[in-house]
Amino acid sequence: MINDHPEYGELLKKHFPISDYHLDIEIVKDPPKDYIQDFFEKLKAHKNYLELKDDFVFDKELNVFIQVHNRFPISEISDLSQEEVFFYPFMSKSEIKQIFNIKSSADYLLRVRAEQVESEIRLRRTFSKLKKKLSQNWNFTDYFESSQYAKYLKKLNPKFRQSCIDIPHGTIHTNEANGTCLKTPFGNIITLSYSLREFLYYMNLFHFGEQLGVKQQDIHYAFILAIRIMIGTESLDFEIDSRGKLPKSIKKHIDYLTDWQMKFVIGHEYAHHYLGHLKNESKLKSHNKVLGKGNNIKHYTYRQSCEFEADLHSIQETIYNDKNKSELLNGAFLFFISLQLYDKVEEYLFPKIRYSNTHPEPLDRLWTLRKAIKKDIGYSEKVLSSIEKNTKKFLENYLKEFLPYNVDKIEMVGSIYLPSYKKTMLIDRLDI
Repeated sequence: MINDHPEYGELLKKHFPISDYHLDIEIVKDPPKDYIQDFFEKLKAHKNYLELKDDFVFDKELNVFIQVHNRFPISEISDLSQEEVFFYPFMSKSEIKQIFNIKSSADYLLRVRAEQVESEIRLRRTFSKLKKKLSQNWNFTDYFESSQYAKYLKKLNPKFRQSCIDIPHGTIHTNEANGTCLKTPFGNIITLSYSLREFLYYMNLFHFGEQLGVKQQDIHYAFILAIRIMIGTESLDFEIDSRGKLPKSIKKHIDYLTDWQMKFVIGHEYAHHYLGHLKNESKLKSHNKVLGKGNNIKHYTYRQSCEFEADLHSIQETIYNDKNKSELLNGAFLFFISLQLYDKVEEYLFPKIRYSNTHPEPLDRLWTLRKAIKKDIGYSEKVLSSIEKNTKKFLENYLKEFLPYNVDKIEMVGSIYLPSYKKTMLIDRLDI
């Protein structure tokens, strides 16, 4: 917002003298000269140049690049406070008033979502464009996907379903690709990050791409995309910048696999709720260290035991038939394999101790779950052993032959694409 840059007051008055409008502005200090030259060349050649040209200013004297995202008549936002105005580019006034007067866990969830978008400039840009594009049909609250929660709840054991049915739930935009059962002052909320589905989608393309006839280079980039999403370097703007349009048959298959994995994670988070894991704060605090060392017996913290329990209940407490319960269980197995792949790459890039206090290692969760569910449901131990062996072999080669020489492909902030399926490249700031 223009009021968010008081140190540039004179500069903004110089370039934007009209005072009847409130400007939603992004300022980039000391941008690379090559970037500025390339950007303005692309701007001049853009098909919508006349429409876009007044939204970009470069001040040579101060070496500052300015982009105007929105112009609002002062009269349009006169009833909003200075703090509330920050949310206006992507929310309605009624939604803004709602998050500044929280009365329920649903309001709390909306506030969490709004703060995440407002605090991340690229997300703000993305949602602002969506609001302008959809105009009267835009609703920030309804934008977030929630149908899969309802589908899972229909198949949850009725004795647990009732306690879960009114819990606010849905996706949130965060770089952490995970699910959460969060305790709030108004009650629990269940969320899955937007990036989790994208991570699993591209991991599934990596796992099954060869069977589906996808080229090796695209399978390779799918894996890089998945890792970048989890690391947090990939831009979360998939709604307006597709990483590649897959053939419908392939996309349908990948979506099918991803849906089952997401249902497992949804069920896992609901299990935390109905099993009362968030109520036992004293246990969470007093059992925050590993309870044993030495010998070959594995010990787990209370938090880790809760993860195993939630994994099992996510499968066990459903009323799916055996065929669909197998799909759900296999979704859990593939979820853990994908986490294992990511963890080893992250461990290489950022060495640290993981899973010491909260989550068990992915393969421990996989095998614990396999042993707890009857053998005729889901992949057999033999199949899983083969998958584990192939995963280990891939990782050894990847960490030795590729990653040491291509760290920049993982750590570069921005976007990468599936080479065979991305025909037209959008221009950052002009198209997205």
